[in-house]
Amino acid sequence: MVPTLSIVIPAWNEGLRLGPTLARVQTWWQQESQAIRLIEILVVEDGSTDDTATVVRAARRAGLPGLRLLRNPTNRGKGFSVRRGLLAATGDWLLMCDADLATDLGELRKLAAALQGGADIAFASRRAPGAVLQRAQPWPRRIAAALFHRARRRVLLPQLEDTQCGFKLLRRTAARAILPLCREDGWLFDVELLAVATRYGFRLAEIGITWCDAPDSRLRIGPWVVGLWADLYRIRRRVAALTPER
Repeated sequence: MVPTLSIVIPAWNEGLRLGPTLARVQTWWQQESQAIRLIEILVVEDGSTDDTATVVRAARRAGLPGLRLLRNPTNRGKGFSVRRGLLAATGDWLLMCDADLATDLGELRKLAAALQGGADIAFASRRAPGAVLQRAQPWPRRIAAALFHRARRRVLLPQLEDTQCGFKLLRRTAARAILPLCREDGWLFDVELLAVATRYGFRLAEIGITWCDAPDSRLRIGPWVVGLWADLYRIRRRVAALTPER
């Protein structure tokens, strides 16, 4: 049986980028419906002050099927928005991706093959074997990424290369078990998600993908550097305190 797919896109002030992204999703949907049957696209608008919601409504009026808009009354963070979208999704498989589509939807085939092979969560990686960077990040972000990578591997998930690429495919059954245990509302949600999944014995597959840096990244280097180690240790302690029943 062909699995059904839900795509979840968190969006905070993404009025400029979201229109082209939704157009790319529609093109992909028309071309790739044989292997996976896309049934819905959930855009979680995170308290934006621009026309993000208007862009989504326009795309829905233009005929993009299955498009749903969920709105947070205030800015709650990427983690909160992704979690809300995944819990509202109804597909057999749930894809979370960023509004810039830095990872092309064509890479979904690799992640889908991993789920078909038995994985519960398949996630894109810019560091795993086979990864190709078509356009690298600016050097300040490369330095920040290297610092984070080193800190995160010292504290959590040392076996994983890249937890932060915003392109992850989950079985709905796994998502329903893991997400209620997650608490991170910000950008460390990805780390927590994979840490909880590992704690509960879910099968992970890290997949090298082709990736292209998109301009106008929303992560500001300064704020997260302060307290990074403390945040990682806080997540590690909380996850370690969980009691798996699987």
